[in-house]
Amino acid sequence: MVMDLSHIPDLGSRQLLAVLAIADYGSFIAAAAFLKTSQPALTRTIKRIEDVLGVSLFERTTRRVQLTTAGREFVAVAERVLNDLRISVRSMRELADQQRGQVIVATIMSVANGLLPRIIAEYHVARPSIELHVREGVHALSLRISGAGYLTWESPMWTSYPIRSPWCRSGGRCFTP
Repeated sequence: MVMDLSHIPDLGSRQLLAVLAIADYGSFIAAAAFLKTSQPALTRTIKRIEDVLGVSLFERTTRRVQLTTAGREFVAVAERVLNDLRISVRSMRELADQQRGQVIVATIMSVANGLLPRIIAEYHVARPSIELHVREGVHALSLRISGAGYLTWESPMWTSYPIRSPWCRSGGRCFTP
């Protein structure tokens, strides 16, 4: 499905920040200083935003600047959009740094009970936001990677059990069967 872009205004994060700064400071001069821009440039930015939206966001007098009804509504939306953007950027950076996600370890019982708990504990200290799952087999492992990137099992008998370690989430299992 192709998204219809005809009704989405061309507004960037700097423009949204400009509106929020004026709303916070109640002054074009103070907001311009905060944004490290000139007052005339900020005035032009707000004028463009108001033209795109087709409404006035601010009531301006020589002594003060106040939000209009549309301005109050737009400020709430701008705050949500910028917050969502911050969260998304942080999530992408964490993902790029491999600081979150899921790791599934498939192993035989002797490794799961011997070496693996110490290795998992060290891994968790280095990457606490990565969810770890252990799949342990009673028979010899015969694994293949599916096209979707998941491990699929070709052994008829598998068990899963929680390893008591710091990375187990309270009230839940550390990995799935």
